[in-house]
Amino acid sequence: MFKVLVVDDSVVYRKAISMALENEPSIEVVGSAPNGKIAIERIKQFSPDLITLDLEMPVMDGLATIKEIRKFNKDIRILIFSSVSVRGANITFDALSSGADDFLTKSNIGAADFDESIKVLKSELVPKIIQFKSKSPVNLSSTMNTIGRIKSQQNILRYPKAIGIGSSTGGPETLKTIFKSFSANNFIPILIAQHMPKLFTKQLAGMLDGLSSYEVKEGEDGEVVKNNTAYIAPGDFHMEVLSINNNYVLKMNQKEKLHFVRPAVDYLFESMAKTYKESTMAFILTGMGEDGYRGVEAMKQYNVQVGIQDEQSATVWGMPGAVYERSLQDRILTPEQISQWINEVNMQFMSRKVG
Repeated sequence: MFKVLVVDDSVVYRKAISMALENEPSIEVVGSAPNGKIAIERIKQFSPDLITLDLEMPVMDGLATIKEIRKFNKDIRILIFSSVSVRGANITFDALSSGADDFLTKSNIGAADFDESIKVLKSELVPKIIQFKSKSPVNLSSTMNTIGRIKSQQNILRYPKAIGIGSSTGGPETLKTIFKSFSANNFIPILIAQHMPKLFTKQLAGMLDGLSSYEVKEGEDGEVVKNNTAYIAPGDFHMEVLSINNNYVLKMNQKEKLHFVRPAVDYLFESMAKTYKESTMAFILTGMGEDGYRGVEAMKQYNVQVGIQDEQSATVWGMPGAVYERSLQDRILTPEQISQWINEVNMQFMSRKVG
């Protein structure tokens, strides 16, 4: 049984969250708390596997609670609730950097219809909790190796015109590690699809910008892809790249969600396969679900090299695991090794240009 503690200063939210979870056979709500101080006492009392945590509470707020919990417990999963605002997005990124594992927004919760709020919670909260419960280790001892490990010797290094990255749960911190480990010789554009709502993708770009010589920004419809720039698909928009008048151009749309998300990694990667063909490479990072593997399959038609994040460093190994199960990856890498590989490709590309 996966034990959950509900922490929120609102009795309505505590009740709604508890009711949304009460009929899940594999989840047990072991208690609740109205603020962080009481939550810490009850964590020590009940030893829950996961807590749902509101960020804005009296006595001890969510951010202070996370920092205090991580002093004595590194294993408990922390799932935060955030308001949909610029301030809420800022606090959310502080929370993720302080040790929270994932977040949900309160945008569709707390409506006048209490039953409807419970339905929303069931559809959005339960899968996120189950993703942590169902994480089962995979024996990668025969596959894990250093940055030099390549599955197929036929995969000859090419010089990509763009690099694709797909991520979800745990992605912001992994991306932060990758970008701050880049060398100064960045050149090749990076296109990123991170599962996040509006406002949050802009905050993510702001967090990553300045960590390396890459300019990091939200992609804009009709924007020409430039070197030394990383583009993040804006929340609630799919991003694709097209070849128009000898330029690579970003296009945004709000077509049907894929894997229940928008932006979707598959949408971006499939467009990259069509546009760049063999002249690209891709990485699938931590995240729940299977988004990304179909895009990787499309890239593999052109023998594109693909790296996936290793299970040990991933918050959730769903997305990279889906690629691994189909043997589509060329390398399994830590975030630091992903940076190293991109650094090597950039260096070789620059050497070829200078030569």
